[in-house]
Amino acid sequence: MERESVQNPAVHDDTLSAAAIGSLAFVTTTLAHEALGHGSSCWALGGQTLLHPVSMQCTVTSPLLLAAGPLTNVAAGVVLWIVLTRFHQFSVHVRYFLWLTMAFNLFNAAGYFCLGAITGFGDWGVLLSDMKLWGRVELALFGALLYYGSMHAVASSGALFLGRAGSGLARGRRLTLAPYLASGVVACAAALRSPLGQSYVWVAVAASFGAGLGLLAIHDWGTSSAQPESEPLLTRGFGWIAASAIVDLLFVIVVGPGLKLTP
Repeated sequence: MERESVQNPAVHDDTLSAAAIGSLAFVTTTLAHEALGHGSSCWALGGQTLLHPVSMQCTVTSPLLLAAGPLTNVAAGVVLWIVLTRFHQFSVHVRYFLWLTMAFNLFNAAGYFCLGAITGFGDWGVLLSDMKLWGRVELALFGALLYYGSMHAVASSGALFLGRAGSGLARGRRLTLAPYLASGVVACAAALRSPLGQSYVWVAVAASFGAGLGLLAIHDWGTSSAQPESEPLLTRGFGWIAASAIVDLLFVIVVGPGLKLTP
């Protein structure tokens, strides 16, 4: 069944597996940003780290610490783009996970850059806080271009998961909407357990539903060369669903209230 074709209209990709893999990719991206990026920089500077669902608190601060999270997302996104464009031997489930992880990493970095330049929100907002208005506007436009470029990079490396005008649109919608919604639900569920207050849920909304909007916009950016009607389906992956359930539950229960990380 792994190689079953989508030529049969009664058979389609498994939505539950798409949602599970999507939430797993989002949690992976978030931990890369907060724990690997900010957390490791905090330790290197001699600080103590308190990890939250979509943020991190450190007892010391520096521009390097603030930039480490977004730059980790950029590095991860670029590496995964190279892997996906040069290597094609992955199973459909592994490729879908790598593709979504790349998408969330790139959209996170570019989205926060654009939003931070405009509103002062997030890592980039703090880094750009001393910049004059016109400089912030110019950087916001640059951030928007980066986000748009990220959308093209994601679409070009994952064309087999996307639809195209007149064909395969249902598949494209299913394989972008399911992970988008799942990532937002997990982020908000974890944020509801945070001691930072109910307003922190809106931070989770911005970090998930907001940053990931590009995923919905590219649902029909597939190409005819990808021939999605002959590609293998994303069948029910019980292992992926189980792994996602465990990781998501730990993320909500353990990271939600705040997790102190010590080197």
